[in-house]
Amino acid sequence: MKYITPLLFFFSPLLLAQSTDQCIYADPVMVYQSPGDTVRYTKRPYFFYAPHQDDEVLGMGGAIATAVKNGHPVFVVLITDGRNKMQLKIMQDQGLPVHTLEDQVAARNREFLACTRALDVNRVYIANNGKGFNDELFGPQYRECRSCVEKTLAWAEHKFPGAMHNLVSGACDVYDTLGHTNV
Repeated sequence: MKYITPLLFFFSPLLLAQSTDQCIYADPVMVYQSPGDTVRYTKRPYFFYAPHQDDEVLGMGGAIATAVKNGHPVFVVLITDGRNKMQLKIMQDQGLPVHTLEDQVAARNREFLACTRALDVNRVYIANNGKGFNDELFGPQYRECRSCVEKTLAWAEHKFPGAMHNLVSGACDVYDTLGHTNV
């Protein structure tokens, strides 16, 4: 199975992380559904996969807004929990009320949900049973985590066959995972 190269670029700074935990797959959980969302769609659904919180806006905000404007059902899937020890230290040094990595993840998730709502998406999912995959594992456990990302894409394709799948880079070879190249 070919691996998803765009995600390697965005997760590559994590190659310095150290951990002995394993990346274990669990289906994403829907954490938001817009009031007007329906289960029957007349247009092809668009999935947008954000490696970390803020990538949905900074990396794909324009594409998401365009898909919404064109009437497509839009689903955003957050892949990781976004924990970042260096960022936490900066936040603490600035006196922000973020004391632990769990505080940081919760704050970033609140911001992520506010941004996806502002973009008027239909649904928001968070991978790994609503927790996001541990961002610190994407370096030392890259193969296992890559497999979890591929399974997340396959989950979405199974749920909505023929959906358009979008990653931050805008291109990805997912044929081996999805059976088509709708990216």
